[in-house]
Amino acid sequence: MLRKDKNGFIDIITSNSLNPSDFTVSEEVKDDYPTFIIKHNASPLEFWTRNSNESYFEYDCNYIPFSPTFEPVGYAPIESWFDNIEEVYEVFEEWLNRHIKSYMEEQVAQDMWKSFNSNGSGGFDWESINEESTEYFNEIEKKQLLEQISNFRGKLIENYAPSEKVLSQIDSKLNYLSESVDRLNKFDWKSLLISTLMGILTTMSLDKSSGHAVITIAKEIFTNSLMLLK
Repeated sequence: MLRKDKNGFIDIITSNSLNPSDFTVSEEVKDDYPTFIIKHNASPLEFWTRNSNESYFEYDCNYIPFSPTFEPVGYAPIESWFDNIEEVYEVFEEWLNRHIKSYMEEQVAQDMWKSFNSNGSGGFDWESINEESTEYFNEIEKKQLLEQISNFRGKLIENYAPSEKVLSQIDSKLNYLSESVDRLNKFDWKSLLISTLMGILTTMSLDKSSGHAVITIAKEIFTNSLMLLK
């Protein structure tokens, strides 16, 4: 591959806020054609571009996507060649944004379900729920829950000082949770509580440590409520 064509990939990587040093390149013959290969160092993902044997100005490309199998998607165009490197660059840029960035995000994302199901710090006691219960909260229990929701909101403000925009989103979720006390049975309300807390963690964009801390606060505040669901 021509040097100017290879250099173009660097410009695309940097313009998409990625670091060229996170990739390794090599050249070899792949499926009978000279091939320029770009490998992401921290993953199984690769992108490669071939020239035809007759011209430096005929190209096709293939890549390994972020998928359960990491199987190549197949050459594009099918049984033909691009006559402009810009068409390869378009596929490459899509690969960076859809697959490389998605892979990187997945590696640092918190497994919130694992946190909620954990038996350790920050985990809820799922055994405290009677899944067959269709009982509704009495007036005393409703009052208790509303007080605890308000207390939880206060703790979030005290410990994390969310922005006005984020607090508005949190309030929307907590208001819906509060309104649901009157219409949901105990088991369904507990399920809504869990999904609401997960939504709040996402809204606040917390790191793993802070996310666990919020879960711990919620567990401490809502313990009595969860016991009602036995």
